Amino acid sequence: MIDIAKEQERTEASLLKLPNVVGVGLGHKYTNDSDTGQNAVVVLVNQKLPPEMLRGGEMISAQVGAYPTDVVDVGEIFAQPLDAPVTQLMGAANELGPVPVLRPASPVSAEPQVLKRRVRPVMGGYSVAHTAVTAGTIATGCYDESAFPGIPGKYYVLSNNHVLANSNAAMIGDPIVQPGPIDGGTMPSDFIGL
Repeated sequence: MIDIAKEQERTEASLLKLPNVVGVGLGHKYTNDSDTGQNAVVVLVNQKLPPEMLRGGEMISAQVGAYPTDVVDVGEIFAQPLDAPVTQLMGAANELGPVPVLRPASPVSAEPQVLKRRVRPVMGGYSVAHTAVTAGTIATGCYDESAFPGIPGKYYVLSNNHVLANSNAAMIGDPIVQPGPIDGGTMPSDFIGL
């Protein structure tokens, strides 16, 4: 993965200059909605356009170095206004806790002090960390959509490697706290997962 990360870093600035491109990352190449398992440079666009609608130089290359690109349509990305309502996750319990169902909540200011507080269930934007790390931010939550029949889907919190895995120094089973330790998170009262 180190080589592909170098390719991403080398080409990211030029890709982001293309119209419609809103992000660049790493992932797998998908063909006809199926994961090929092949590492790819993922290019996020507001909207996929047919080649005939693009001018010369606006087309995303099929390859970046030795790696394929995968163009992903993500729609319009924008910052949420400070006075917009935050959603909270509510739902029936399973072995891992509540099953998230989005429900409107009261408006919350996105000031740093607010985002350091303890929230249950956990949600994107709030402080989190491995117990050996200061703090980072929860990007979002998601479910494992490929759970086996009869087994409830698992709820996952997504963040960066340096936040949840202590830059690859973590061991499987290490605790994660919310908020992160520098924001007051302690074990066991703020434990949210492994």
